[in-house]
Amino acid sequence: MKKFALRLVGGLVLFGLTIAVLAACSNIFGDVDKLRPKAKTNSYTVEFDANGGGGTMKGQDIAPGVSQALNANAFTAPSGMSFAGWSDSANGAVLYIDKAAVQDLAKTGETFKLYARWGYKVSFNSDGGTAVPDQVVLPGGTVTKPTLSMTKTGYTFIFWYLDDPATQWNFTSDTVSGEMTLNARWNPVSGTTSYYTVEFELNGAHDITGQYGDLQWPAGTPIDRPDNPVKDNFTFGGWYTTQDFSGSLYNFNNPVTGPLTLYAKWQCTVSFNTNDGSPVPGVQTVDIGATLATVTDPVKDNYNFVAWYSDSGFVAGSLWVIGTSTVATNMTLHAQWACTITFDKNNTDIGSADANPQAKTVITPASTVVTLPAPPTRPNWTFNGWNTKADGTGAAFTEATTVTGTVTVYARWLLDLEMIQISAGNFQMGSPASELGRSENEIQHAVTLTSDFYMGKYEVTQAQYQAVMGTTITAQQTLAGYDSTNYGQGDNYPMYCVSWYDAVEFCNALSGIEGLMPYYTIDKNQKDPNNTNADAVDPYKWLVTPNPGANGYRLPTEAQWEYACRAGTTTAFNWGTDTIDSTQANYDATNTSDAYYQAEGTYLGKTTIVGSYAPNAWGLYDMHGNVLEWCWDWYGIDWSESQQGDPTGAVSGDYRVRRGGAWGSYGLILRSACRVVSSPSIGYRSDGFRLVRP
Repeated sequence: MKKFALRLVGGLVLFGLTIAVLAACSNIFGDVDKLRPKAKTNSYTVEFDANGGGGTMKGQDIAPGVSQALNANAFTAPSGMSFAGWSDSANGAVLYIDKAAVQDLAKTGETFKLYARWGYKVSFNSDGGTAVPDQVVLPGGTVTKPTLSMTKTGYTFIFWYLDDPATQWNFTSDTVSGEMTLNARWNPVSGTTSYYTVEFELNGAHDITGQYGDLQWPAGTPIDRPDNPVKDNFTFGGWYTTQDFSGSLYNFNNPVTGPLTLYAKWQCTVSFNTNDGSPVPGVQTVDIGATLATVTDPVKDNYNFVAWYSDSGFVAGSLWVIGTSTVATNMTLHAQWACTITFDKNNTDIGSADANPQAKTVITPASTVVTLPAPPTRPNWTFNGWNTKADGTGAAFTEATTVTGTVTVYARWLLDLEMIQISAGNFQMGSPASELGRSENEIQHAVTLTSDFYMGKYEVTQAQYQAVMGTTITAQQTLAGYDSTNYGQGDNYPMYCVSWYDAVEFCNALSGIEGLMPYYTIDKNQKDPNNTNADAVDPYKWLVTPNPGANGYRLPTEAQWEYACRAGTTTAFNWGTDTIDSTQANYDATNTSDAYYQAEGTYLGKTTIVGSYAPNAWGLYDMHGNVLEWCWDWYGIDWSESQQGDPTGAVSGDYRVRRGGAWGSYGLILRSACRVVSSPSIGYRSDGFRLVRP
């Protein structure tokens, strides 16, 4: 048993070895083909694509460097079509006809594909004349004009036509869309009828319709009038029998009596583009080299007509002068327009060196003024740009503003008015019981002002008032019932003799000039129900109400005035003491009955130039003395000791409040807490005002 097992195992081992050896041999012999050199392919292959046709064609091997005929087309044509030839693309032009000889279409070993191109068969019916071979024309293509000399005994060949013998087939522009037959048209030359040659000289036009070839026309009959020829940029002016176009137009109703040459005359048509102006009647057609007849200049709202140009962009050299410039081609003349921008200084100041008004002209195609005139100047004002409305409610006008017509723009002005920002805060309004000369209407109480505001650094001056209202100080004194006594006159003196009504009108007027929303609505036709004055005291009683959200100028409230005057101080005067003398403010320092009289001081007896004395800690001048300053508030004496926020005074009353004292006041009137009242209709020689925003 063990021996048998060994043999069996040995046989298996031998059998496995044999299999392995055979496998190895197989691999060796299998690689013999790889080691044997292959034969070189010395040709390229042309493949054929039916490209919409039917059937199949085998590829064709062609040796390089050899001219060899292509195999005959074996594809079947699509319905109604015929084989036109071969192309190298599906929609390309025919490159090779059937069985054409080709050479080196591709490199050795490469493949080159040809696509069958299918077209429409075009036959030629010579009607007994010279036979013409058929053509196959690709869809949308043109027929090749036969070059054979067409002959027919007793006839002269005229032209080829499709259906209508009178319509010549145009081999240049007429296209093929299906199978068709072209027919030969002949004119007989035998018998008693004579024929004459008729020629058409197109003078530069293109015979795109094929109607203008030489004709053999029977004598004694009129020529069929051809369609008018076409020449780029010119207008056909008719047929003439003379080359210089002398005489009249040829009459196609006349019979032909001999050989005839007709010359096409070309003219120029000129139209007019008025660029949105009024139309110019019709167009003008003139001979080449002629001038145009006079035309009426067009008109256009808010523009002035400048000239005609042959170029729509009005380039240099294209200016056209009617009656002088000569026409060389069909053309359109374009109207050029100009508009005038007038720059109005917008004031009545006398003696200004600035030209007023100034003007600039904008000529199309420009759309802006490009540069503005130099800013105008005006005493007591700062120039603040141009506006399309005198009151500043229009649109701003700048170098970039698109000009749409003649317009006047107006200077905008800002009054030379310095304003100091006053921050919101808390203070004790009124005076303590211990303050010398205090009045019982000065009950001290806490006030909170919740918003910042701006207050004039100085009292409104006479120059500023005149600049806005046009009223001089002497005129204002007359209006207030005073003579022309000089209580301080000059540009930089404070304005006085101003009533409360005058002050609020000034605020609105200045706001309007500067393009701000007026702070007040002033109704002079409705009496204020909160004005408890007798009519004899206040005959006006205008209804004046604040406008919510307005940003214009206004009068300060009484609380704002005292807060700004004190500038953080709690003493009688804003320089931090309870004393005063004539070096600190303009007032009557000579009155010994004044509670604040100290020693013989100075009494000027009139106003002084604003800013003549030192400012308070917040930079405000003349808060004490010079002129009393109107506040918004109705006067009330029922002040509470409780905290108040942004108070605006009593609801009604006889009087409006004035603050700060004046040039004729005692020192005690100049105190920060002192309240002085007056009817709103009265403007004393000591009454002025100071502005606030907002």
